[in-house]
Amino acid sequence: MILFCLGIGAGSHAGPLVIARSQSPVNDIAETVLLEAYKTLGTEVAIRRYPDQRSLVMADRGKIDGDVLRGRHAIAHFPHLMVVPVPLVRVQIHGFAQRKDVQVKSWDDVKSYFPGFRKGIVYIEDKTAGSRSVNTDDEQELFHLLSHGRIDLAIEFRISGLLALERFRKTGHVESIRMLEPPLYTGNGFHLLHQRHKELVPRLVGVLKKMEVRGRIREIREAYIQARTLSVSR
Repeated sequence: MILFCLGIGAGSHAGPLVIARSQSPVNDIAETVLLEAYKTLGTEVAIRRYPDQRSLVMADRGKIDGDVLRGRHAIAHFPHLMVVPVPLVRVQIHGFAQRKDVQVKSWDDVKSYFPGFRKGIVYIEDKTAGSRSVNTDDEQELFHLLSHGRIDLAIEFRISGLLALERFRKTGHVESIRMLEPPLYTGNGFHLLHQRHKELVPRLVGVLKKMEVRGRIREIREAYIQARTLSVSR
């Protein structure tokens, strides 16, 4: 858990906002952006890590205050959550394959294969509903299954997938795995808050927009990638 405390201040809450996140590089980037934004507001925040699906359910039920990063589509399933409408990261979802015959350019193409993906990514779950698939707890397990031929296709965020591949390649076992083009999805990721915090949203939007205009959000993203010596097209 990361606890950030600067004092409450007028219009703040009686205790820290408890914000959930999952374990992934895009969440690392978004968390850094949000901690800086909440610091500017003087709002106390506690970041806790939960499995993807669990964090959304807890936030929607009001047991915690929000989720670090989701796509807009998530609120269709969780009506008590509000989107903070400033994009924190630009996300792309790709297929990754080891077999040369696997070619995927659309979600319809995915139906021809046996895919795997991490649990709780609502958009991927919706797009593969009704199809046979495997769910994993993290991207390392996902790419382990792919490298051993237990799935035809791994579906993952671009940054997460490339980082996982870079770690795997150090073992010399996954040279043949490649990221498929074009991406299956390109869009923005947003911070979600429970609707009881609707009065906080405009204040947070104001801070995030200033960070966006001066290029601070982009700086955070690029610093994260550079620190991991990963070359990702911007």
